[in-house]
Amino acid sequence: MSHAFHSLLMDPMLAEFREIAAGLTYDAPRIPVVSNVTGKAAGTEELLSPDYWVRHVRDAVRFADGVATLHELGVTTFLEAGPDGVLTALAQEVLDGADVHLAALQRRGRGETETALTALGKLHTAGRAVDWKPALAALAPDTRRVELPTYAFQRDWYWPDVWGGTVDAASLGLAGADHALVGAWVPLPETGGVVGTGVLSVRTQPWLADHVVSGTVLVP
Repeated sequence: MSHAFHSLLMDPMLAEFREIAAGLTYDAPRIPVVSNVTGKAAGTEELLSPDYWVRHVRDAVRFADGVATLHELGVTTFLEAGPDGVLTALAQEVLDGADVHLAALQRRGRGETETALTALGKLHTAGRAVDWKPALAALAPDTRRVELPTYAFQRDWYWPDVWGGTVDAASLGLAGADHALVGAWVPLPETGGVVGTGVLSVRTQPWLADHVVSGTVLVP
């Protein structure tokens, strides 16, 4: 930095700075602003005054008070838009133990795109609303959206088709069965009974479709 901001070394330039600030056109903020000059929510008249910005150059930075005020106002998400994550670390220290989420859009020595997307992803997984369309268009224009795989029993069939041919029941530890519905038997040693296993399908037993009520195949 070229100047020792927020110190008495700024005094020689304050008069000239005020003249420049007085020549600017100010607009009322569209979102609330918490001031680092006071550590409290800033009023519109305050932010539209050149004198306020002169104080901003000279006075101490009340960062901790500002972060605490934001949290008192119900803010639980903090996103740092500076060149590094220094303020994110400081805010974490101020809000130690609070249920908040903090992220930095840039990190020194890290790729800008990866860091920004990581920060947005961190907020997204924390339940914060992220508009990904403009974010991806700006940060990763070559990406495209794809649908996640559906649940196995919804819309698409993901199971292998193993019923098209003959299945060797013996290789599965079962006994083959010459039966219209039962494909294999397994004996029950305790009772002497058997358990029959088979597949009911209008593909393998087309005659099942003879019993249809309101579009549903019924098996008596």
